[in-house]
Amino acid sequence: MKIKQSKNLRYEKRPWLCDVNGYDRPEPKFCFLARYKRENYTLILYFENDTHAEILAKNDKGEIEIDMITEKLDKFLGRPFEEILEAEF
Repeated sequence: MKIKQSKNLRYEKRPWLCDVNGYDRPEPKFCFLARYKRENYTLILYFENDTHAEILAKNDKGEIEIDMITEKLDKFLGRPFEEILEAEF
């Protein structure tokens, strides 16, 4: 299962940063995973450039997919968001 191909997940295509100047959305290949947090039906990914992105479960199957992603996400610390979206979970 790939995040990009899942019909049970909704994800942000580009990480974002909200600051006093508005929103910044750098390319996913420049956003390297620093940490992550699971909150109910949502997986929040935090990147080294202070941006973040959310992956949300649309239904119960999506929640199972979020569990599968969370179990393997430690291997992706320091890797770009683009790679995470294309990875096989």
